[in-house]
Amino acid sequence: MGPVANRTLLVARPSRHDIAIELSVIIPAFNEAFRLPVAIDALRHHVDTSTTEIIVVDDGSDDGTAEIARRTGEWVKHLVVIEHETNLGKGAAVRTGVAAARGDVIAFIDADNATDLAALSPMVAALGPNVGAVFGSRHAPGSNVSGAPALRGLMGRVFNHVVQLAAGTTIRDTQCGAKVFRAPAARLAFADTAIDGFAFDVEILRRLLALGLGVVEYPVTWQYVPGTKVRLTTPLRMLHDIIRIRMSKSAATPKHIDTTYDQVLAHLVDPLFVNTPLTKGAPCRIAMPFSGGAVENQLATSGLSADPGQCLTWRELAATGDAPKGVGKTS
Repeated sequence: MGPVANRTLLVARPSRHDIAIELSVIIPAFNEAFRLPVAIDALRHHVDTSTTEIIVVDDGSDDGTAEIARRTGEWVKHLVVIEHETNLGKGAAVRTGVAAARGDVIAFIDADNATDLAALSPMVAALGPNVGAVFGSRHAPGSNVSGAPALRGLMGRVFNHVVQLAAGTTIRDTQCGAKVFRAPAARLAFADTAIDGFAFDVEILRRLLALGLGVVEYPVTWQYVPGTKVRLTTPLRMLHDIIRIRMSKSAATPKHIDTTYDQVLAHLVDPLFVNTPLTKGAPCRIAMPFSGGAVENQLATSGLSADPGQCLTWRELAATGDAPKGVGKTS
């Protein structure tokens, strides 16, 4: 499919069931029955509990993590616990959480509570018309890191240099376990990702840049917490995954529909670029990264045209004219 110019790029969202969710916080967890309660309790002091949903994705644990999440989160007004039958990897767990998230902003944090969550609110505030994601960073000016073993610190610095070369970016820390996204950017970036392990952050970064979405770093306070799931062999697996990402010609082919905008779509889709005007009758492209059934049904009942497409790559999306130029680069 060739480029389609002058189309507003929209992203289908899951049904919100009339619940006003402003922030979705995803916690991927694998055998985290011991540390997870601390992370959940820490959120209590840094989010508005009435408009925040907490999504715990139990990635095939065998220590009762899901049940601990339900009991610990009794104070949470909007708590979702999702269980994978088997351990699929951190990337897969976060992807599951993003698919279920209903908030206008989607964040994820680690279950070890290593990152001071005082950074969460200013990270959300740093999102804007040209910023689709904010990455917590242990290497940005103003960050504070303590307690990390020397070997882990060295491995992290080497890995970050490799990532910068592979992703064509100046982002200094892709692996910090605290990130926030505007919801449509997250849904589109995480759809059909190929990397299920720890290197998934690199794949997400490349997709965001390919779409022309700005990514910025925010300095965090981070303290090493014993019990890490990272092993000495983990960097080798991550490097293998980064080679896969680097060699990939295109990342995914999200299902999409070309139509014209109507107010009936307002509760079903979000603009990828928030400064894009939404006017009745304007041509638009709706990407449906996880589920688009509600959008298709509304188009059918409203008599709006729907030209389905199946071969739109991320690079083609960036070339439609919807994405601002010069925000990021990929190679």
